[in-house]
Amino acid sequence: MNRLREFLPNRTDYKSARTNWRKDLLAGITVGIVALPLALAFGITTGAGAAAGLITAIFAGLIAAIFGGSNYQVSGPTGAMTVVLVPIVTKYGVESLIPLGFFAGLLTLVLGLLHAGSIINRVPWPVMEGFTLGIAIVIALQQMPTALATPSIDGGRTVATAWKTIKGAIDSGLNYSAIFVVFLTLLVKFTYPKLVHKFKIKFHIPASFLAIIVSSIVVVIVGINVPKVGDLPKAIFHVQKFELFGLG
Repeated sequence: MNRLREFLPNRTDYKSARTNWRKDLLAGITVGIVALPLALAFGITTGAGAAAGLITAIFAGLIAAIFGGSNYQVSGPTGAMTVVLVPIVTKYGVESLIPLGFFAGLLTLVLGLLHAGSIINRVPWPVMEGFTLGIAIVIALQQMPTALATPSIDGGRTVATAWKTIKGAIDSGLNYSAIFVVFLTLLVKFTYPKLVHKFKIKFHIPASFLAIIVSSIVVVIVGINVPKVGDLPKAIFHVQKFELFGLG
């Protein structure tokens, strides 16, 4: 019972809120700006849609802030989950995310009660670096249909599916407008931090957020015909009936 209480917030967790609320607010806004493009992108990547990614990031941030065990933690969308969710959604549909999220949260809670997080200290850094690099490569390959503005091809193997997507796009004619927007976004994302460091710009905007703004403005002004994210929900709380474990 005492271990379970460790997961519940208490007064000491908010003791410094009165004096540090300005810094906390600034940090929250910064993390929110960084998380916004990631939430939209990962929602689209998994197949659940941009709205699902946005709403999930909002509620996950609130829950982590209230029940988190550290005053210095940062919560936000993670690319590792997209690698896991994409094949599951492809095979079982978006509805599978409900029970999957439930059991994942339950497993995380059990591991927390067992203090299993200390095991990560024994994992070598090269393993973590290789894991992160592998995730980045898989995500990049999974984004080929979106980057080339071509229909996605169902397939279990990421490399084979990406190759078929590229080959199909070449055979049917490349969408140079979409490729241009992709390269423009990457150019802004990787060039802006270097400019900030070179010219010592004090007012810093997250590179991912700036890349989305610049690319979107160019698309609108020039009139480039590329697929759009679509409409986002105007209300967070939207009552929708769903089935969990076959119970509706």
